[in-house]
Amino acid sequence: MKTKVLLFNLSLAILVFVSGCGSSKIDVPFSKFKTDKNYLRAVGSGVSPDMAIAKKIALQNAKAEIASSIQSVFNQVNTAYFEQYGVGATPDLSQKIEGMSQDVVSQVLSNVRIVNQEYEKIKKSTHVRCFVAIEMSKKEIGKSVMDGISQAKKDKIDFDEDQYRRIFDEALEQ
Repeated sequence: MKTKVLLFNLSLAILVFVSGCGSSKIDVPFSKFKTDKNYLRAVGSGVSPDMAIAKKIALQNAKAEIASSIQSVFNQVNTAYFEQYGVGATPDLSQKIEGMSQDVVSQVLSNVRIVNQEYEKIKKSTHVRCFVAIEMSKKEIGKSVMDGISQAKKDKIDFDEDQYRRIFDEALEQ
């Protein structure tokens, strides 16, 4: 009998817990704000008691997302380039091109444009949440890459600039 009462109480406790933990939909502003053929886009959020700091955190998070996207394109391009045209590829050449791509990503992030921002007060808190939507023209990214390639040529990095540019343009269009 005690076992039945214990099982009943345990079942009741689980039922109360599960019913009290119902999930609720969170409306994320700008969730439909996506990358397209002309722009690389990202949304970031930040929380702080200070609105300016919340915005800085949100902007930093959105920039990190764009940087990750650009770095992913570079990794794809570098892999494809070395598979197709890396006849004289050496670890040194690979490291130099990787360094160039990191420089370009840093350079590109200074050109992001804030498209929209929104603040919301967090209930039962002194904190505010900021959502920031940013975008960057894929043409600007391509231009920065070409500038980086020009610098790489000046630094005597020996690779086929036209083939690299072609592969990069194809990857950026996806």
